Amino acid sequence: MTVCSVPDCERKVLAKTMCAAHYQRSRTGQPLDAPLRSYTRGGTCSVDGCVQPLDGHGLCSRHRQRQARGVPLDGDNRRRLERGCSVDGCERDHAANGLCQSHWRRNKKGQDISAPIVPKLITDDLLARLRTYAPTGAPDECWEWTRALNKGYGAMSVPGSRMRQAHVIAWELHHEIELPDGLVVRHACDNPPCTNPAHLILGTHEDNSHDRLARGADAYNGTGFRHRTQAEVTSMRALHTAGMNMTEISRQFQCSRTTAMRIVKGISFQGI
Repeated sequence: MTVCSVPDCERKVLAKTMCAAHYQRSRTGQPLDAPLRSYTRGGTCSVDGCVQPLDGHGLCSRHRQRQARGVPLDGDNRRRLERGCSVDGCERDHAANGLCQSHWRRNKKGQDISAPIVPKLITDDLLARLRTYAPTGAPDECWEWTRALNKGYGAMSVPGSRMRQAHVIAWELHHEIELPDGLVVRHACDNPPCTNPAHLILGTHEDNSHDRLARGADAYNGTGFRHRTQAEVTSMRALHTAGMNMTEISRQFQCSRTTAMRIVKGISFQGI
């Protein structure tokens, strides 16, 4: 086997009588007599006190990044995630801007970051999930769903299905039967996020339409679509101008994000 022509180098020749490392040095104009750092697969970083696995050139990935940026290798190499969230009482790891991922998302959406965070419950037990995210209150109170909403109604992911309405699942669990075909679950309280079985009654789509018109005849036009008042349109646009995002506006006015966007941008209700 032919070895590298550089003195004291026993590596195999790659090109022009040199090994790969010295051939690369010769192409980039680096001195050939400087010692080569050996790469040992499975070893640790060569920087004193660093026990991170090697990435290349005798360094871990973070020290290689420091070397590329010209930052001293012997500086503090702590990971960002070792910092905690700056919100009082939160022990989650830091993600960005001094906040954990949950509080960073709340802050980005303009939500109150001091409100307690309900940990995500991962289970196929629908009743447990329902009562975790829609806590039971007094019998005459609305037990509102506190997670995702779809057109104002609570939305739950169900195994074998995409998404279902939380109040429908609440009715089925309470009565221990599936929703009969052709019927809908109506809200006697006229509060879409409510999951209190005492406020849920069965009816037809026609009954539901009559309820809607009876509770707010002036709020709907002849097509059955929600007709916003001038005050509502003005308020939505003012909130967006003040910095509120479309998601929060749609939740506050119980409409889809697309509807809120069309109203705010003047595509809908152009005369206001």
